[in-house]
Amino acid sequence: APPNSNERRQLDAVFGRMKKDIATDVEKEVLPLLSGQAAAALGVGDLSKRSFAELAGNPRGVLWTAFGLGVNDPKKAVEIEKRLDPGLTARNLKVVDRKVADISVRSVQPADGAPLVETMIQNGAWLFSNEKVITDLIAQNQAAPDLLKGKPGLAAEVRFRTLAKAVKSFRMGGLPVLYRSLLAKALDVLNLLDTLRVVARPTQDGLQFEAQLSLIPELAATSK
Repeated sequence: APPNSNERRQLDAVFGRMKKDIATDVEKEVLPLLSGQAAAALGVGDLSKRSFAELAGNPRGVLWTAFGLGVNDPKKAVEIEKRLDPGLTARNLKVVDRKVADISVRSVQPADGAPLVETMIQNGAWLFSNEKVITDLIAQNQAAPDLLKGKPGLAAEVRFRTLAKAVKSFRMGGLPVLYRSLLAKALDVLNLLDTLRVVARPTQDGLQFEAQLSLIPELAATSK
């Protein structure tokens, strides 16, 4: 933001509050630490024990999220995390260290033990997750495909089979007939699709987009 602008003053206020809360100067310590690479994932959790009223009242309660930030100095990132401990303790939160596939995971938990956020640093990435199961999957899957193949750009992937599996776990018996019918139709479509991958790369005169929609292997085999 330009100096002496309203935006700059608002940023200074935000960074000031964050410095007070986490004992870290985000602008001078965290932002220079980032390499510019980032990744994020969002998914639906187990719906088998959720009612329609619960979903409608708090849809975010069934979503898991994970994201990663590239860091230039992993040791500095660990140091910054440890500065948070006194503030977390003051808020009646505890920090638990655990190991997953020989990777150190830092878990911030309330009294009931369900993690609010888990972090780990691996291969130059600062990784965050709000679900223990997802954290474990990330730690065990370090060889995930690189859709960008090491080049600058933006990539997105939608896994329809995983989404369909989550939707199938939902108890549809309590839904109105119209909703059950619509959900069944949506499942029919999801069951035909495998993945959608979209890649955007910068070019000299704009952006180049590539998209690939894959059908389930069984259907793809019969269409050949």
